[in-house]
Formats: sequence, structure tokens, C-alpha cells
Amino acid sequence: MNAKVSYLSPSSQQPKLDEILLTARAFLLEWQQGNLKPLPALYESIERHAKFLNSATERMATQALRMEAELHASGMEDIVDAIEDIGEDPELLLIAQETTNKVLSNLTLQIRGIKNASIDLSGLSAPDASRDEARLLRQQMELETTSAVLKAEIDAESSKIEALHTALKALEAIDVEIKFDGQVPTPEQLAALAVPGGQIALLSEAAAQALKDLEKTLGKLSSDFNYSRLQAERRQLALRLRTLQQNLTANGRNLAVCRQQLKALEHVPVLVAQRKACLIALNVLALALESFFNLLKNAPGKRIEDLRAIDALFKVLLAYQRSMIKQISNAF
Repeated sequence: MNAKVSYLSPSSQQPKLDEILLTARAFLLEWQQGNLKPLPALYESIERHAKFLNSATERMATQALRMEAELHASGMEDIVDAIEDIGEDPELLLIAQETTNKVLSNLTLQIRGIKNASIDLSGLSAPDASRDEARLLRQQMELETTSAVLKAEIDAESSKIEALHTALKALEAIDVEIKFDGQVPTPEQLAALAVPGGQIALLSEAAAQALKDLEKTLGKLSSDFNYSRLQAERRQLALRLRTLQQNLTANGRNLAVCRQQLKALEHVPVLVAQRKACLIALNVLALALESFFNLLKNAPGKRIEDLRAIDALFKVLLAYQRSMIKQISNAF
């Protein structure tokens, strides 16, 4: 008995609640931050785990406090002192046994609570991000493709607008509305207008080149194409360009949201791994408390030496419970 008590000394046996408390905090933080709210099924799973783990750690603290109070008030040390003074009195030995039984009863409840927590946690479906991840990756690819298409269309429309702007400026420079009654002149008309070496020649050449460039972007200009129609075409292109830019902006926002959600999903495998570690830690904790239970249950309690060993074990168990209480308190 003494050898076993020495093995369970406070310095060598302390409750390891790190994984349990880390998991509880991680799920609680993920739930409170709400990064996964746009993914309802996954968010609800996180919420269930957060609430369960928070409740489980509170129950664990309550059970440890109950054990701490029972052990602190057990009076086993006083019983041992009394027996040392008056001898192994049957009544005192009976009180010692009843005291041990009370501790065993509370310890049974504590162990059962931890085992139930492990069973209940195992019963919760682990968060599964695979479907959301696959859907979001497809959505991201589609949005990226749409962005590329919109950018190409914007570049094309911008080139058309630039060509129209240049052509209109060139036509204005040769007084198209006066000289050609607002009609777009043919290359022959522009050539006839030019006087070699004069300013108008340069303007006519610029207009001819601008119209050639315009046809490269808009296609062959019909014979009835006039200055007013070119202006209307520019306005329509400008309107389409604004629409494309608005669509690109909206698509960019959707893409940013999609990427943000994919980023949030990166936390899910970490939570699942922590959940597994928590289950292992709960089982280890239950086994550690069962070792205390078995030592107390198998203790003879018939002689003063037995009671000294039980009192020593009570003190080790008391330190164990206080460590549990402190760890849980510090974690939250």
C-alpha cells in the first residue's frame, strides 16, 4: 500500500487536462467568432461541440470541487491521531471505513461523469468540411474564370472606346459636321480635302488613320455611319464598360468571400484532431481516477498502518482534485 501511495505522489501524478481544455477553448472560440456561420451544417456542428465541451468542463469542475470538499472535511488525519492515542478502537475503525466509503462513492460519481463525457463526445458527429470545401473550390474556380473573362471584355471595350475617342477627335479637327454634313468621310474624300504640305493635310491623314484603327475594332463602317452615330456608339460602349466593371467588382467580392470561407475551413481539421486528443485525455483521466479508486477500495483499513496509508492517499487525491480545479479555472 505504501509503495503504491508513493507512486501516486503529487509530484509524479498530476491530472493532465491540457488537451481537454484546449479543445473546449478552441471549439468555443471558433463558434463565438462565427467565421463558419455562412456554412450552416458545419457551424451547427461546431456550436454543438462548443456547448457540450463547455458544459462538460463545468461539470468536471463541480465534481472536482465536491471531491475536494469531501476530502478536506474527511477528518481521516484526526481519526488516525485518535487511534494512535487510544489504540485500534472498533468504533474509530468503523468511522474510518465509513469515511473511506463516502470518498469512494463520490469518486465513483466523478469517474462516471468523465466516462459519460467521453461517450457523449464520441456520439457527436465530428465536424466534416469535405463537402463545403469541394463546393467552395468549384465556386472559386468558376469565379476566377468569370473574373478573367470580364477583365478580357473590359480590355476589349476599353480599346473600342479609345479608338472611338481618337476617331471623334480627329473628325472634329477637320470640322466633319461642316465639311461633310456630319457624315463620316471616305478615304477618298479625306484625300481630296488635303492640300499637300498644309495643316489640313496632316489632320486629314490623322483622321484617315483613326478611321482605319476604328474599323479594326468595330468592323467595316457602313456608308451611312455619321458623326452622331459614332458619339452614340461611344456612349453605349461606355455604359457597357461601366456594367462590366460593376460585374467585375461584384464578382471580386464573391471571390473574396469564397476565399475567406475556404480559409476558415482550414481550422476544421485542427479542431477534429483536437477532438480526438480530447477523447484520449478523457479516457486517461478516468483511468487515473480509477487507480485512486482501486487503491482505496482494496486498502485493508484494519490497522493503524493501513489508516496512515489511506490518509496519505487522501492527501494525494486532494492535491489531484485541487490541481484539476485550478487548471479548469485558469483555462476560462
